[in-house]
This record gives sequence, structure tokens and C-alpha cells, in this order.
Amino acid sequence: MRTHLRTELPQWVLIAAMFVLGAVVWPSAPDQIPVIGGLKGSPIVTAASSRA
Repeated sequence: MRTHLRTELPQWVLIAAMFVLGAVVWPSAPDQIPVIGGLKGSPIVTAASSRA
């Protein structure tokens, strides 16, 4: 199976952009982020941020 840079490059750029965007907005993230929500939208489990 051959792959071409022309067809794969947009996918790699999109993946890299997602990581860059995540790194840019991470400082403004709250200390606790809800990761699982209940049926009414209330958080069941929260993940504590690892940043100090």
C-alpha cells in the first residue's frame, strides 16, 4: 500500500493543529474538568488538573 504526501499532509496538519490549540487554551482551563456527565447534565466524575 502506497501513501502519498499530498493525501496525508492535510490529515497531519489537522492533528498538529489540534495539539497546538490544546496547548494554547490549556492555561485558561479550570482546575477541575467534568469528564462524565449525568442525564441532566450534572458532572458525575471530575478530573483534577495536573498543573500547579
